[in-house]
Amino acid sequence: MKPQCQQIQGRKHCWYEGGAGKPLILFPGFGESNKTLLQLGRQLAAKYRVFLPETPGFGDEAPLPLPEYAYSAQVQRLQGLFRHWGLQRFSLGGSSAGGHLACLYALAQPQQIESLILLAPQGLKTPDSLPYADKTEPTNDLADFERLLTQLYHQPPKLSPEVKLRQIKKIQARFERLNQIRKVIRSEDFIELNSRLPKLAQPTLLLWGRQDQRIPIGQAPLWQKQLPHCTFQSLENCGHVPQIEKTTGTAELILRFLSSPPSL
Repeated sequence: MKPQCQQIQGRKHCWYEGGAGKPLILFPGFGESNKTLLQLGRQLAAKYRVFLPETPGFGDEAPLPLPEYAYSAQVQRLQGLFRHWGLQRFSLGGSSAGGHLACLYALAQPQQIESLILLAPQGLKTPDSLPYADKTEPTNDLADFERLLTQLYHQPPKLSPEVKLRQIKKIQARFERLNQIRKVIRSEDFIELNSRLPKLAQPTLLLWGRQDQRIPIGQAPLWQKQLPHCTFQSLENCGHVPQIEKTTGTAELILRFLSSPPSL
């Protein structure tokens, strides 16, 4: 997977690209870098031409004016990027909020999407879950950081205190900005998928870690009930980031699904 950055239509776009075959595009989660998908992308690139774009305005890309973080603007911007790549039809997916963005893109451009791959996706409003709710407190100390890791991982990685403190400083530095972005995203009714999922007619792989504490696997049946052509898979001993915690198992499930998606 090779890193790429180019000015396209006056804006900097960054992505990783590698492999050959049918195109497959995966988005990272909210506020995350596409590097969180890099190990998974390398395994998938054995059989597919894989693109890992940054979510516009995150990762290695320059920050955007706040209104441009709205998902309607994100979808429009990604259309220009995909045209630049010369892609007409492709599989699309992502992790958490990246899966949500993939669904919104597929709703806007259904003729382009061959199949969807959703890793513990965001986007459903439930009685106990509001997508992109503001965070009330930043991560203040090592104990807070450990709780954050427990939400993301079934078995959190072992990090030195120095690394943890650097990560805490990064989280604190962008705490207010991310809440502002969440507010912009929430301002669009367009983002709620509750009534829109039945319009996603593409074969869809829904993949969840059974020990996910960020978006619990209990939401999976809501997606399964609404998606017309859904294949559900789960991974044991896995939290919210299967692409990191269970990279090989995640890649195997995606490759198996793409090689023989359910008939429509």
